[in-house]
Amino acid sequence: MNKIRVLIFLTLIICACSSHKSATKAPKQGHKAANTSLTSNQRREFDQFFYEGMKEKMLGNPSKAISDFKDALTLDIRNDAAWYQLGETQYDEKHYPDAEQSLIQAVDNDGGNKFYHELLGEVYEKEQKFQEANIQYAELSKLFPDEPEYYMDQAAMYLYMNKPDDAIKMYDKAEKKFGSKDEVLEQEYNIFAAMNKTDKAEEIANKLINLHPADTKYYHMLASAYLQEKQVDKAIDVYLKILAINPDDDSAQIQLAQAYYNKGDHEKAMQYTKMAFANPRVSIDRKIVVLYEGYLVKENRTEAQTKEAYELLGILEKTNANDAKTHSIYGDFLAQEKKLPEAREEYKKSITLRSDIYATWNALLVVDIQLKDYKHLEEESDKAIEAFPNQPLLYFFNGVAKTEEKKYKEAIDIFKSGADINQGNDKLQEDFYTNLGDATYRLKQYAESDKWFNKAIALDSNNALALNNYAYYLSERNDNLDKAEAMSKKSLDIDSANPSYEDTYGWILFQRGKYESAAVWVKKALVKDGQSPDVNEHYGDILYRLGNATEAIEYWKKAKTYGSESPDIDKKIQSGKIE
Repeated sequence: MNKIRVLIFLTLIICACSSHKSATKAPKQGHKAANTSLTSNQRREFDQFFYEGMKEKMLGNPSKAISDFKDALTLDIRNDAAWYQLGETQYDEKHYPDAEQSLIQAVDNDGGNKFYHELLGEVYEKEQKFQEANIQYAELSKLFPDEPEYYMDQAAMYLYMNKPDDAIKMYDKAEKKFGSKDEVLEQEYNIFAAMNKTDKAEEIANKLINLHPADTKYYHMLASAYLQEKQVDKAIDVYLKILAINPDDDSAQIQLAQAYYNKGDHEKAMQYTKMAFANPRVSIDRKIVVLYEGYLVKENRTEAQTKEAYELLGILEKTNANDAKTHSIYGDFLAQEKKLPEAREEYKKSITLRSDIYATWNALLVVDIQLKDYKHLEEESDKAIEAFPNQPLLYFFNGVAKTEEKKYKEAIDIFKSGADINQGNDKLQEDFYTNLGDATYRLKQYAESDKWFNKAIALDSNNALALNNYAYYLSERNDNLDKAEAMSKKSLDIDSANPSYEDTYGWILFQRGKYESAAVWVKKALVKDGQSPDVNEHYGDILYRLGNATEAIEYWKKAKTYGSESPDIDKKIQSGKIE
């Protein structure tokens, strides 16, 4: 109930106001304003407690106010104003059972004061005693038959009690007594719509339209009733009337786009969708939902749909250019289209407008990884960590960038920091440990590297990447080759098509002197990843050990061409042999 009650008490120059309607009124005939049986001293003492309670209530000291009102009532138990003030203070403090008892006393002592009934009704509502609340509003309708709000209150209570038919009867009663008041008709419409009595809902909506032919709100109600009946063409006609009255009515534009879409008229649907996208009154969130559901999450998007998406995104950039969400969703779409540099620029625009959206930072860094732009990845992840120091994934991105930039000591520090703050994400923790194993190996901290790989595998014994990398580093050191071979074989059992894992297994076999078997596995890797410098160098080494030095040189040269950083590659090419 949206009721306002203002209470005014005046004693000398004290004026106290509350959030409720006034409880002060001229005493009705036959009702005593004060208990005449009190002595003058008792009356003076009562007044002192009462007005002290009013002062404490005004000053925001409800506990003291409640105590003072109770002290006043020990002197005059039948004082309705004191009971009301006590009940109102208890109500404001959400002590509803106490407030109920106090207000019952106020009503019992002055049953003609509407503010007492009103507040007691509100207390009952808070306690979800809707039948009791209805009794209070019914009493108010009897006492004040010319005030429509009490009929509305009764109707509302019937709705709370799931008695819509009784609510409608009450609205009808109010309409007959007070005429076709908008509020009454609107409530009737809502009830009929909720009860699926759409013919009645249409009747009410048309009545409201006749009363207010320029108010589009009532046309929307009529269109909604038609849609509920699945009379789409009638609804479309109403929405077109709305746009004739107000061409910028955003809801009508959106509803028309949806209605035409449901009818299969894609051209008309797009016409009104574009209109809605160009309308600044349509919230950007609604536009984004259209883009995501209609285009971004659509599998096998057609060329025509992609063109439409670009059109809508272009309109969005004109209408909502200064909203970070505009550039973020544009970035998402461009990333899907594999236009990674353009996507990165949109994400950066979004972050310039709002730097506190984690998802946008994350999307930007993923694009940097896809572009293999590790310098930019390092710069942007540094900024992201400043903005979100408690997001462990950002530390992972930053550590990857530093590793690729060969800043191994810095990478180790950042990976450790990320692992320290990571909570509950075991997969990410495995990645931290695996990358720590890689970075420490690069610094030739072999014992430390082994420790991190063992920690990763302890979290998940089927972590194929950790198994492969650990095995490869052991083979590079020619150390514990039995363990290396077992781990490498397990990684292949988990991911048999991975050329890197095939190369590792072949290289371990090479280190064990099993050159023919090694050639088989590295050849498999070469077929899948023919431009890998490591795989080409390994295959050249195997060929050399198998006595084919000439062909070995050709593969070493390929390794060099594809960017090999092996310290021995030039010597092998020049000398034609492995030193």
